[in-house]
Amino acid sequence: MKRIVLTKVHPEIQLAHLYEHLFCNQIESLFYNIGLFPSLDFMLVGKIYYGGIIFIELELYAEKAIKVSRKVTSLDIDLNEVSIMNAASEVLAEKEEPFASKGFDKMKQALIELHEKEWVNIDALSFIDAKQIRRKPGSFYITEGKPVVARKLEVSVVLDGKYAQSKRELMPLFLQLAWLMSATLQGILPGKHGVFSFDDGFRESKEGVGIRNIFKVAHGTEFNIKELLSSVKEVVTRINDDNGFVRLTDRLGSLSYSDGSFDTPNIEKNYEDTLILMGTNGWREIATEYNCTELLNHTSVKVKFGKDVDTIKLSDVL
Repeated sequence: MKRIVLTKVHPEIQLAHLYEHLFCNQIESLFYNIGLFPSLDFMLVGKIYYGGIIFIELELYAEKAIKVSRKVTSLDIDLNEVSIMNAASEVLAEKEEPFASKGFDKMKQALIELHEKEWVNIDALSFIDAKQIRRKPGSFYITEGKPVVARKLEVSVVLDGKYAQSKRELMPLFLQLAWLMSATLQGILPGKHGVFSFDDGFRESKEGVGIRNIFKVAHGTEFNIKELLSSVKEVVTRINDDNGFVRLTDRLGSLSYSDGSFDTPNIEKNYEDTLILMGTNGWREIATEYNCTELLNHTSVKVKFGKDVDTIKLSDVL
């Protein structure tokens, strides 16, 4: 495993926040386009700290991801109108406050200048005192006004309830497959649709069990559930075509908790969700390509936005 931690400071706080979303979207796309997926091959965290400190943390699990990561600090960001406005929608949905700007051209120019600032690796950093940073008004900023409440979008990866009851021993494997899909959707949908990934968690009902991912959609922005469904299909198909499900299953079938924990399922979390305490031999028994295929054939992705609800059966797209 390799870990990269980068920082960059910009006193226009909300512009820095916007840039953080743009940069993370670009990293997610970089890995996704070559068949690397979050939670399986890498994990990305982006944050904006007080004072305009941009913080990027990247954990790399696969050799291919480690090689590609060398491009991160010199990564070209696509600063077209669509990518910038989608990132702005993410920020608006996250903050739920009224924003204003000095116009798109000035905002884009400020982003270009910020992008040209060099990243500082955490190993080369002494310290940054946020209280010593002189904040200044920027080209993208919070303005006065009432809170702007975002709308909720749910994207759930669900295993059929009857099948789940009849195959309880496979629940730990299903959840790992569901988390792979969920993490990838959380990484890709924001950049494509301007939604903010807000929360996720295990859910169980009569209809089925699975992972519910909650996104926030900025108030007043146009949103098309059919276009999002198309993206969901594309993501699931890409994971399958690039052997993401197979690679995950192979890893689970050969893991050892004694050798390390960075790429092994969380024992306590798995137990809390399934009430099954999994050991190394248990993973070797259930993590097979046959079981993986059977689980996916009984899995669907449900999308809910307001009164609109639609479902994709993975057996129809894989």
